[in-house]
Amino acid sequence: MRPKPLKDVADQLKRSMKATAAEEAMNNAVDEADSAVREYQSELRDWEVTPEKERGTKPTFDPAAIAKRLNLQFVETELQTIRQLADSPTGKITHYVRTQTNFAPESVVQYVAPRFSQLQPFESFTFRDIFSANEKGLQRSTNVFWSVEKVEAKIPTFEEAKPDIEKYWKYQQAVELAKGDAEKAAAEVNSSGKKLSEIFGDKAIPTGQFPWFSAGLGSFGYFDIPGVSKPGEEFMSTAFSLQPGKAGIAVNNDRSQVYVIRLTSDDTRSTTDMMKQFAESLTPQKPYPQSLDSVSTNYLRRSFSEWQDQFLQTQKIEWLNR
Repeated sequence: MRPKPLKDVADQLKRSMKATAAEEAMNNAVDEADSAVREYQSELRDWEVTPEKERGTKPTFDPAAIAKRLNLQFVETELQTIRQLADSPTGKITHYVRTQTNFAPESVVQYVAPRFSQLQPFESFTFRDIFSANEKGLQRSTNVFWSVEKVEAKIPTFEEAKPDIEKYWKYQQAVELAKGDAEKAAAEVNSSGKKLSEIFGDKAIPTGQFPWFSAGLGSFGYFDIPGVSKPGEEFMSTAFSLQPGKAGIAVNNDRSQVYVIRLTSDDTRSTTDMMKQFAESLTPQKPYPQSLDSVSTNYLRRSFSEWQDQFLQTQKIEWLNR
């Protein structure tokens, strides 16, 4: 391996040298934006507690102008419930917080939900060092969030709720119509033995085998199935009650999709075998004897060294200044 000529890495070096200055400039801009929000909150509180007769003009705040001056992007959302926030791109923005053992991801909605009753308008909070992958590689971003208004929940009158009630009723009717179409397709599969791809074409997605539930870091829920949006109890119950070659229908967890499900093959393991495997996956592994651990570590080190030497010889690579 030889070092690259300077002309080939000049742009990379310039970018690296500018990265520290760019990071400092970004942090300064974010800090200034955060301070501007907090300063306005203080001014607004002072104005609100001042007797009406002594009040002057209500303080104004122009975040778009501040963002433009600091070369930041300003985005504003409509009034949202916690559930709407959780489903929005803003609510899914994540940073990492330190725990006792490692770092754990925390989304905006996870931050807001437990603090909702305490968060005041224009009380800002900042998510730093958020990394996301795109076509240019890994992109870093920092976000400052605040609310401008908080409306307490209330029970609306019938007239106020009527448009939402009508919308809900129409939605449920649409779900029932979709279920009717799905039942016809499932009946055709069961009577003719057709595959779903023969009826739905490319819309039929093979999922492969999947379990009912899955466990992750601090979470336990329904398994995330390829091609299925938010599977729930009805979907899993239908899928696991089918016989090979037979089809059934199910609505997903938020009733936004109706699925026709066909079981292509059965898992031959018994319930006892699967329960044993599940129990073993939850049981901490027993530590290996110290002597075995030492021998295996030495063996791995020797194996890698021998493989590396063999690889260099076969590829005719010579290390210089080694």
